[in-house]
Amino acid sequence: DPKRRAGDPPKADRSNRPPSDLAARHPSAEVVRLAARTSTSTSTPSCRMAEFRSQDNFGLDRELKEKEEAKRDLALERKVQNYVEELAGERFASDNFFAALKDGVLLCKMMNTVKPGAIKKINESSMPFKKMENISNFLRACRSELKMSEHDLFTTPDLFDERSAVNVVSGIVAFSRAATRAGFDGPSIAPKESSIRKSLKRWSLNARNSAVSLLNMGSAGVM
Repeated sequence: DPKRRAGDPPKADRSNRPPSDLAARHPSAEVVRLAARTSTSTSTPSCRMAEFRSQDNFGLDRELKEKEEAKRDLALERKVQNYVEELAGERFASDNFFAALKDGVLLCKMMNTVKPGAIKKINESSMPFKKMENISNFLRACRSELKMSEHDLFTTPDLFDERSAVNVVSGIVAFSRAATRAGFDGPSIAPKESSIRKSLKRWSLNARNSAVSLLNMGSAGVM
């Protein structure tokens, strides 16, 4: 090096120094570098979106969940539980209403009690899509075997995604009513349907109230 005077010690080559040597000499700098790398890798849009979605008690979701919880009728849920257990021949495996039903197994067994052989295969797998398949098979049998209307049924997300216990309870009560209507003589939790047709009320007009007033007659009645 022409700029280095004779007798001066050679300058150390920092470019070939191993990272471990730099970390040993400047530990705080290494920590800052690793922290920056970690924050960069975990602050991607997809990660931030996943964190946002994981906050199920945030904003509108929280408000909807609170409204749903306020509508729940725990006494009716207990009544529905006893009904399902009796028809399926099994007890709830959990005190949580959703957890006990979300695999669809008890629903399918309940359907086969009302309509034997309606559901050919009941999935016992722990795979989520198999559980949803059980729920779908139950709902499909409700339509085909019991002729239930869509407005009487809950949806697969209502149960599997735990969106609405109110809809699930209402759907099972409607199932009970449809089962009785289809000829099932077992237990029922639905109110009995009235067989008496309500007649339409008709106004009986007498001579007094059938007359047209002078005001309604207008000028035609006074000319």
